[in-house]
Amino acid sequence: MKDRVKRFPISQRQRIRNLQGEFAVPCQISDRWLSFDAVSSQVGGGEFISLDVFTNPTGDSVKKLCQLVVTREDLLAVLDKIHPKSPSEDN
Repeated sequence: MKDRVKRFPISQRQRIRNLQGEFAVPCQISDRWLSFDAVSSQVGGGEFISLDVFTNPTGDSVKKLCQLVVTREDLLAVLDKIHPKSPSEDN
């Protein structure tokens, strides 16, 4: 029966993303990630989004570092200001 099982090769990064879940945003240089709640809350003048910062320093035990509550509006405003570096800036 085992010879019938075909494994699909996935990258280490994809395996980790699969474990973290669809609401996770991984750090590209460390074993940390943001984990967003699936729902948000409308409060006063904005949409509040709760997120947790996790780490997995030993590879076997996940540790929650902190929780943040931010607004969608603040996130989008900051992301809108971030642009890729031009090749001339790399020198």
